[in-house]
Amino acid sequence: MENEDKTSTDIDFIRENLQSINYNVSGTTIGYYEDLLIKELEHSVKYTDAVILFSDVGAPNSDILWQAISKVFHQTIVSNRRLKKLYGVKNAYETMYSKCLEHPGVPPVIYLQGVFVIDYKEFKSAFLNIVVPVLKNLNAKLLLTQLLIIDEVQNGKTLELLPHSDKVHVAYDGGCTLHLSSTSMSALLEYESSVTKMFRNIQRDVGSDISELVYNQRDLHIRHSVKCIEDCFKEYSPENVFVSFNGGKDCTVLLHLILGVLRRNYPNFSGKLFCLYIENSNPFEELNKFIEECRQYYNLDILKLNESIKDSLAFVLEDKPHMKGVFMGTRRTDPFSDHLKSFTMTDSNWPQIMRVSPLLDWHYSQIWDYLLLMKVPYCSLYDAGYTSLGNSTNTIPNPYLLVDNEQKKYLPAYKLLDGSKERSGRKT
Repeated sequence: MENEDKTSTDIDFIRENLQSINYNVSGTTIGYYEDLLIKELEHSVKYTDAVILFSDVGAPNSDILWQAISKVFHQTIVSNRRLKKLYGVKNAYETMYSKCLEHPGVPPVIYLQGVFVIDYKEFKSAFLNIVVPVLKNLNAKLLLTQLLIIDEVQNGKTLELLPHSDKVHVAYDGGCTLHLSSTSMSALLEYESSVTKMFRNIQRDVGSDISELVYNQRDLHIRHSVKCIEDCFKEYSPENVFVSFNGGKDCTVLLHLILGVLRRNYPNFSGKLFCLYIENSNPFEELNKFIEECRQYYNLDILKLNESIKDSLAFVLEDKPHMKGVFMGTRRTDPFSDHLKSFTMTDSNWPQIMRVSPLLDWHYSQIWDYLLLMKVPYCSLYDAGYTSLGNSTNTIPNPYLLVDNEQKKYLPAYKLLDGSKERSGRKT
């Protein structure tokens, strides 16, 4: 944003630091004109990995910037009390579903779907301590890890006999623990499978500390979800609750949160987390592949049924009558869900079980911020422009993400600027 105090030295500082972490950088100076801002923002958000806006918190014209951001992302502007107090200004803003990125002793940065809004004052400390680490993380390849604990010698086989793979890095601590890592989910799971065929009684776990990732989050919507999951486990205990998991973005976030809470609070829980997958007719192959990968990677017990939701619940409760609750990735914007509470019993004419919806008040953009910033694996269909997954006959890529009609090229799902258009790829 236009500012007389910003020198070419400051701009060079920003550019050099971004280039040092492998970003190609372009820049522009924009006046405080709402129409121009909207046009520039929409284009930049769609066609670049990240947008960094340097503005002036509390300045009389800062409301113009936030009006533009509000219209681009279709989100309501709200007051940011912390920024108002920090800068001693009358007005400081964010949007309803933006994130406030923080670091000790550094002015916070507002973040929303790849857009960083930084104040001019002390911008270097915020840029170096907040923006650069986040951009490094976003630009890094997804690294998947597994731990395998094996007896040192079994049936004459030793760790020296482990198979070789160019796609999987293998290290062990001199004892019996294998540390596997790969950027390819399929390669990692294939290697793990080959090892398990060689050795018996292998203990396995996701190498990354999911619980630490989950509990380090300070966003209120994440904390509320964690509290909801904790309350459910306290009320019913982990072995009496299962997860409704269909491989979509929402329940992928939910699964990650549940595993984090489970590992932090129930470290001795040795069973597999039970999940119910109600398969649609004509399912996407990519979706089924992802669900199977999740089963192996997170060590889940997944039951796949092709019945209606009602009949599937009845089957589960007949087979597992001890089940008291089911976690669901429902959000309030889903059809027929605006009346739900976090804990809602099924209707009286349905099999009786408590529906637990920790993500009820999450926004579309918050789902994607979580998946991308936390480096959580998700179904590949979302990178092809699908934003809401039904089956292969009633779902197409979202038309609002179309960028090349001739080649039918679509932006990925996380580039959708208007969350209310999430289901636009669903055929009625």
